[in-house]
Amino acid sequence: MNVILLSTYNGGQYLRKQLDSVLAQTVTDFSLLIRDDGSSDDTLNILHTYSDPRIRITTGENLGPAGSFFALLDQARKMGAEHIFFCDQDDIWMPDKLATLLAQLQTCPPGPALVFSDFAMIDENDTVTGDSYAAMAKLRIPKDGDFFPKLLAQPYVFGCAAGLNKALLDLIAEPPAGIEMYDCWISLVASIFGTVKYLPKATIYHRFHSANATGKAGANSIAARLGRVTKQFRKQRDNTALRLNQAKLLLSRYGDSIPISQRPRLEDLASNPSVKVLKKHGVARGGKLQNLFFYLTAFARR
Repeated sequence: MNVILLSTYNGGQYLRKQLDSVLAQTVTDFSLLIRDDGSSDDTLNILHTYSDPRIRITTGENLGPAGSFFALLDQARKMGAEHIFFCDQDDIWMPDKLATLLAQLQTCPPGPALVFSDFAMIDENDTVTGDSYAAMAKLRIPKDGDFFPKLLAQPYVFGCAAGLNKALLDLIAEPPAGIEMYDCWISLVASIFGTVKYLPKATIYHRFHSANATGKAGANSIAARLGRVTKQFRKQRDNTALRLNQAKLLLSRYGDSIPISQRPRLEDLASNPSVKVLKKHGVARGGKLQNLFFYLTAFARR
């Protein structure tokens, strides 16, 4: 059984385009589970205009994106889902997105598996602004092998372009408090226990919302620029601390079930994620400047 998960929250502006693209997939055998996370706009009204029998709608209190998607994952588990795919409310799927990721999942070896792809980018007017997010962001994603070190440093698996199998679905039940985001956590678990496969091909148009930037008097002064840099550094320092803490969460959540081959590295990173230890285990980002900034924030978090 193929199950697509969509969490909605005040997404009325672009929701129809996304739903239409999902329902028009070349693979038609799927269920679309939608959970509304407490919308106050016309999202629910739009959802109820669709009569496609593949759609199942539930509502609930506002849990945030991570909580809402994990609630959907629990529904999928109870349905007996075999292959699960995530869906954002304001993207547009390419017609063969489901077929492409499903084929990749079906070629994975037995055990927990996660596949993810690149994506193109669109703005609020559906204008394509880039053919490859990976190229634009200069992500150096491993083609195969050990995905964990770079995932710990820089999460690059986006749920909207990912799919997983039942073995991984069962493994990610009851996530601990403190995870960074649902897709970050799921990809880390997959990289420890099973297979991660990257497809360097866009399967969706991911929408980036633009915001008007209004200049203000003094915005370009040295003091103002320094203030922005300082604020950004603090934000990235906190993000790095959150990401590195995922190693500790993995150990506490899975304990002795973690493969013996993975345990020493996790224990090392959980107990002492110093810059020296990070380098020892290959926890890094992309280029030299990205790594320098990452290691600076890792050092500053202590």
